[in-house]
Amino acid sequence: MPVICISRELGCGGEKTARELAEIGGYRFIEREVIEANLTKHNLTREALLQYDERKPGFWAALSENRDRYAHYLTEGICNEAAAGNCVILGRGAAAVLQGIAGVVCVRLVAPRPLRASRLQEVFSCDARTAEQRIKQSDANRIGFHKYFFEVDWQDPLMYHLTLNTGKLSFHEAALIIEKCRQVIVSPEKEAESKIRLEELRLKNIVIGEVLFTRRIQIQEFSVSVRGTDLRLTGCAVSNIAATNALEAARGIPGVGNITNSIMVVPPVVASN
Repeated sequence: MPVICISRELGCGGEKTARELAEIGGYRFIEREVIEANLTKHNLTREALLQYDERKPGFWAALSENRDRYAHYLTEGICNEAAAGNCVILGRGAAAVLQGIAGVVCVRLVAPRPLRASRLQEVFSCDARTAEQRIKQSDANRIGFHKYFFEVDWQDPLMYHLTLNTGKLSFHEAALIIEKCRQVIVSPEKEAESKIRLEELRLKNIVIGEVLFTRRIQIQEFSVSVRGTDLRLTGCAVSNIAATNALEAARGIPGVGNITNSIMVVPPVVASN
């Protein structure tokens, strides 16, 4: 169940390389439209998505409830696709979301800035100055997006198994190298471990979404730990009813096994005169 995350600079041919890779390996190609389709199922409008997609949100967007819904369902969608396996995920912070999972391969694609600008001039029929502005804005957006939502440095080479320069490689050559890299570093044991971890992540995010965003149960610092199919719920509720409702919500999700409810109940303090 290969899972490959492709991070890319604007103008380095990330989409073309990812499509080549998907064709070579027979993988599902998870691009922007696939991720957005999942987000819109959860009442996030196209206008809302534009405020967050691979960019640091502005002041008002950062204060909106949509911010938390976007962050959660983006993560949930990536984890669902990865748990299904056999896919190449392009951008959207997938390398950050799936960081540290043994069977997931993370790759960064780069290219010299003049070449990136030249490619953009050709694609968008624009002048050199406009192309340079697009690159500068795109790089700033992606740096801000990863820092804001995932607290990682998008440009940090230590996030990735491999960094490839498409100024020195064709898109097809880059795709072949990525596939070979996956074959070398992902053993059957890592794939088996990855399958378990991804399913745990998938279950965790479904439970969080059900409690916080579907049922809107008020649990502060709500967190879910998953081992196999067993869950442990933690957080702080203002009433036993809220803690019980969170437990019942988790129990109703297919695939959930035993649940340890460690949600603390702390009634609100009533000020005295």
